[in-house]
Amino acid sequence: MISGTVTTTFDALVPLTLVNEDGIQRDIDAVIDTGFSGWLSLPLDLIDEMEFSWRHLAWVILADDSEAPCDVYDGAVFWNENTRRIPVDCGGQTPLIGMRLLENHMLQVMVTPNGSVTIDAMK
Repeated sequence: MISGTVTTTFDALVPLTLVNEDGIQRDIDAVIDTGFSGWLSLPLDLIDEMEFSWRHLAWVILADDSEAPCDVYDGAVFWNENTRRIPVDCGGQTPLIGMRLLENHMLQVMVTPNGSVTIDAMK
């Protein structure tokens, strides 16, 4: 189970551990974004710090229905006690967890400042 909290600005925030090819880990806080259908989005400085390899250029649809180019990298996170290799989109200044990373999990959020956030693998 992964546990986090709701911030005073109503972001559902959970801790996440990034893992690079050399096994070096970096703990971050990431916001759960149910409107993001991808896996994980990170700012370029974190992608560079973790030395994630560039995979390809993709076109993404933004919240305003416009399309934009997006660099996608090979990354990894520590998830449910295992290292999980995932595609990482480059963008924004806030790490975002998308719905693909939450697939086959139950997300519960108490939507109030300091409310609990839990992510449980479905059995």
